[in-house]
Amino acid sequence: MKTVRTLFVVYAIFITSFAYAQTATQHIRMNQLGFLPYAQKNAAIVNTTATSFSIKNAENQVVFTSSLNTTGFWAASGEQVKIADFTIVTTPGTYTLEVPDYGTSEQFIIHDSVYTNVNNALIKAFYYNRASTELFEEHAGVYNRKAGHPDTSVIVLPSAAGPVRVAGDKISTPKGWYDAGDYNKYIVNSGITVGTLLQSYEMYSAHWDTTTWNIPESNNTVPDILDEVKWNLDWMITMQDPDDGGVYNKTTEASFSGSFMPDKVTSPRYVVAKGTAATLDFAAVMAMAYRIYKPYYPSFADSCLAAAEYAWQWAVANPNKPFTNPAASGIYPAVTTGGYGDNTFSDERIWAATELFISTLDQTYASNINLTETFNVPMWRNVAMLSLYSLYNHKLSVGASVDTATVKSILTSKARSLQQLQATGNPYRVPVSDFSWGSNGVVANQIVLLLYGFNITNDVSLLNAATASFDYILGRNATEYSFVTGYGHKASRNVHHRPSEADKIAGSIPGFLAGGPNGGNKADCAGEYSTFAAKAYRDEICSYTTNEIAINWQSPVTCAGHGIISAYKSWLQQLPAEFAYPATDAVSFARTQESATFSVFANTSYSLQTSDTWYTIDPTDLNESGIVTITITEFNDGDSIRNGMIYVTINDIVFDSVQVSQTGRLKEFRIQAEDFTSMNGVQTETTSDVGGGLNVGWIDNNDYMMYTLDITTSGSYTITYRYAANIASNEFFMIYNDSVYSLAQTTPTGGWQVWKSYTDTAYFEEGIYEIKLFSQYGGFNLNYMDFSHISNDNIAAVNIPTTPPLPPDPPSSIAAITHTNVYVKNPIQFNTIQVFGLEDGRDYSYTIYTCSGQKIQEGTICNNSIVAPLHSGMYICKIRDKAAVIHCVIIKE
Repeated sequence: MKTVRTLFVVYAIFITSFAYAQTATQHIRMNQLGFLPYAQKNAAIVNTTATSFSIKNAENQVVFTSSLNTTGFWAASGEQVKIADFTIVTTPGTYTLEVPDYGTSEQFIIHDSVYTNVNNALIKAFYYNRASTELFEEHAGVYNRKAGHPDTSVIVLPSAAGPVRVAGDKISTPKGWYDAGDYNKYIVNSGITVGTLLQSYEMYSAHWDTTTWNIPESNNTVPDILDEVKWNLDWMITMQDPDDGGVYNKTTEASFSGSFMPDKVTSPRYVVAKGTAATLDFAAVMAMAYRIYKPYYPSFADSCLAAAEYAWQWAVANPNKPFTNPAASGIYPAVTTGGYGDNTFSDERIWAATELFISTLDQTYASNINLTETFNVPMWRNVAMLSLYSLYNHKLSVGASVDTATVKSILTSKARSLQQLQATGNPYRVPVSDFSWGSNGVVANQIVLLLYGFNITNDVSLLNAATASFDYILGRNATEYSFVTGYGHKASRNVHHRPSEADKIAGSIPGFLAGGPNGGNKADCAGEYSTFAAKAYRDEICSYTTNEIAINWQSPVTCAGHGIISAYKSWLQQLPAEFAYPATDAVSFARTQESATFSVFANTSYSLQTSDTWYTIDPTDLNESGIVTITITEFNDGDSIRNGMIYVTINDIVFDSVQVSQTGRLKEFRIQAEDFTSMNGVQTETTSDVGGGLNVGWIDNNDYMMYTLDITTSGSYTITYRYAANIASNEFFMIYNDSVYSLAQTTPTGGWQVWKSYTDTAYFEEGIYEIKLFSQYGGFNLNYMDFSHISNDNIAAVNIPTTPPLPPDPPSSIAAITHTNVYVKNPIQFNTIQVFGLEDGRDYSYTIYTCSGQKIQEGTICNNSIVAPLHSGMYICKIRDKAAVIHCVIIKE
């Protein structure tokens, strides 16, 4: 995708309405603003039996009709998903998408300028979060406000005392951005935020140099983005102790203030202890500022470099100084605001060394650039990837000292793994699987990584994955929301952001990114969240775990929106005179799936050719953009995934290709822990295990995850659980229809993210299973489960878990005890269960529970027996009389 020069035509931008049109999003999930003309255009259609869709223009005329492409069940949302692909609709205009008998979308546009307004709003959100200044109506419109937090008399706490400054001294730390929904300012989070914005400027300077969005500095000769970032840099530079070079963690209140406008919050402000993470993050962005601001503010730039080198010296002398919030000390209060605590600093060290080396070419810094570091999608706790971004941006100047081929290889590999997830691994066709706190920030950072991959390879599939991710942010997601306030017909309106709540203006200040679905534990709002991680979002101010804003999420989504426009223009300008681009580079078939479609964007005649015989292509020859149908003619009965290739040829020369794959009767396969269909109490997180990606953590007693298990061959399987546990032994087991198939009783591995394998054996008949992985005793992380067929016979051991925790017993004054003389002879074959050891003449009642604590039957014991038509499996029985509660286990064959 690439754009003709952006036309700054103001098309109708569909700002959030007060009355949401529920029918437009119930089944149709799509980018609520629209699409670039030659970009990929997909919508997710959920839970429908419809097989086709139509695109209508503003005159309600059908301009395109095609089949829906079934992509499968998305475990994270609990939805059956189909994709409407209308990439080949390129004429600028206003459109709707209609699914027969299921509804019509709200209007969307196709135009070069579709992202102009939302992109400007995303970057202007930083202006609305400026501290220490009044926002005037000429720049802020209805969101004008009085100045708050001048921060000219900030108290040094005892933890921040240095060689000269002592507790109680007052220093001046004005300006900066409010960090998130609160009014505090944090160096660690500012580090990744400023770094990401400045790297975007270095990559797309031609775009940023000519983009403006009405801030007080807009009429000077400096690009608006640099003036906006400088507002925060001006604060950051005041946070360095001039007497030793260390950097304070934050300018903060002692505790979070209430929801008032900034000028109404007058509680004392403090600076707190220095830390290695804050100091190295500071060194990195100040080194960047030196080289970027030198042409505009030379004296300021020089001071930034001096500050960066001074901070580096402090970090060398203090290589392992983590930050924790200080406790109360004498007359000084405890601090309970955000800590941004970190205990590993190799990632900050490589980033700071990289930026200092690029700016100075001093080999001392180059020796600290370790390309064997673990590089993952950036977050405030792991910033190593930012080192690679800058090394790529400056590959020519650093090539003599740094292996830039390895830099490009790592970036490309990471980007392609995301693109593969987008193309075949997610039914919504978005590269999204992480639903931790701030999941939208993860998506935004993934877009930035994909754009680097595209810049390195010029592979349009990486740009497709980036635009698909932006579609997710703007509405192609399971919550039905556009997550950017003010943009979309159903956009987030009630983000957790004090100025938006306190200004008494309906809705939130436009342009802010909401945090997004959070599959982990949440106790912020009354009522239940969805048990599906991709839907665990609430557009309520109280929902700070899903609906807060934060500058470290705002920064990558800003760079994503603006970067997509720049990359799209570049792609268009490089298109050959004749082209035929498939909208995807891979089509994946499930074992029983019969057909699928993909579109081709073309300006010439072309042919589709393959040597494979297990599917057909229709049509094989086209004269323009069109839809191609693949039909399976021979299902895969093999025990592996088979692959084929369709070649797109122009004048008998291969121009592009599409890989076709189909799952077979796999006897060996892996289920990733994060691919659950539903769960209770857990959340995903980035893993340090081999292969990277995500694992599931925060697993406590009685938490569980549901998975779809496709057993294609009956028999016994070895199940290998890849787990990590800190200090506790754990127990979890696999249940289907209340039968325990597999049991894992694990020991500590030596720490979180220290990975070991636990192996068990289980027998399965051929079929589709919705299994529950139930955590009886939690305190572990899970990365994946490997299944390997070992025998057609049942050679699996019988698994009997330890009795799991059960609901409390009424009344609480009666103790629950286990009577060794009261028992059931297991296994039970019939519906009448004899209970041995009960005393004659006493009245006993019973309750039967499944292994996961669900009550299924209760009653009175007659003649020492219980009549219970149970399915095969294990159950827990509670037997009560007036004096005690007795536990026993029932195993039904």
